[in-house]
Amino acid sequence: MGRPRFRQLAHTADCRLAVWGADGDEILHNGVAAALSVALARAPVGVPREWRALPARPRSFAATLVAVVNEALFLLYSRREITVAVARRRGRTLLGTRPLRAPRAALVEIKAATFHDLSPTRRRGRLRATLTLDL
Repeated sequence: MGRPRFRQLAHTADCRLAVWGADGDEILHNGVAAALSVALARAPVGVPREWRALPARPRSFAATLVAVVNEALFLLYSRREITVAVARRRGRTLLGTRPLRAPRAALVEIKAATFHDLSPTRRRGRLRATLTLDL
């Protein structure tokens, strides 16, 4: 898929990220990579050892983006798994995970991704969204 596409934006309290991709799958992957890069202070890399289905099927793409990022954060903090891939197949969203290698621990605790100013839009052939992480 190539290098994740995101950058951190200035924000007074929380962490705000501009995330983009050519299609829905790529922006979901890049949103997860952006959030986990903030949490781990490094990009999440590796090959998935297990695929986990998103528990619910959100009604909109914005809700899917927030749900996928929040599920990846849940897996990081509760199961010590890093999400390294995201795919959508047959109406399901799947997260490819691998174990977090000990003794490395998450450096920044992120409470959740929020809907604040999310606004996914398509411009010049690619999707873009502003992802706000509640620290």
